[in-house]
Parts: sequence; structure tokens; C-alpha cells
Amino acid sequence: MYPAPPTERRVRYEVWLNTLCLHCQASLTYRDASGRTEQVTVSLPWTLDFSAQVQQFVYLSAQKTERIGEIECTIYLDGVPLKKAITTAPFGIATVSGAVPPVQVP
Repeated sequence: MYPAPPTERRVRYEVWLNTLCLHCQASLTYRDASGRTEQVTVSLPWTLDFSAQVQQFVYLSAQKTERIGEIECTIYLDGVPLKKAITTAPFGIATVSGAVPPVQVP
């Protein structure tokens, strides 16, 4: 008999600005571990780690506060990229989202 698959997964949100910029920031909107929507302005690079239940909706949106550069946001599950988005538009927004899938049991 196989053990039951885990009901939680490790989630990491990452936001990067791929340009030389001192004190670069981004405006973020994201769903936290409890499912609340948070809106913050942060210095880049930025990360957030938490545990999420299987089938929990995860969401990350990052808006550039500069005209230059390329902003990239990624959601990782257990260290593996789940979703990634990039924008180069001035003051552009990159958004990623999805449901946390169950662990595949062999």
C-alpha cells in the first residue's frame, strides 16, 4: 500500500528586474498562504516562500515602476517552475497564476 500523497506543497514567488538599476522597485499583487490578496511595493529582487494546500489558487502580478528593463515573475512548486511571465513594456505588468497540483505518486 502506498502512503497518501502530501496535501501541501512548497510555493515560492520570485520577481526580478533584468536591468542595471539601483533601488529598482515593482508594484506587486499576490495571493498569500491564507488566500488573502496583498498589494505592496517592493525593492527588487523579491521572493516569498510559503506552504500551500493542493488545489489552492496561487497568483502573482508585478508591475514595473520604471520605463526600462524587463520584469520577470515566477511561481515555483517544490523548487520547480510552475509558471513564468516576462514583460519589457514601459511600466508593463507580468502575471502568473494557477492551482497547486497534487504530487504525482508512482
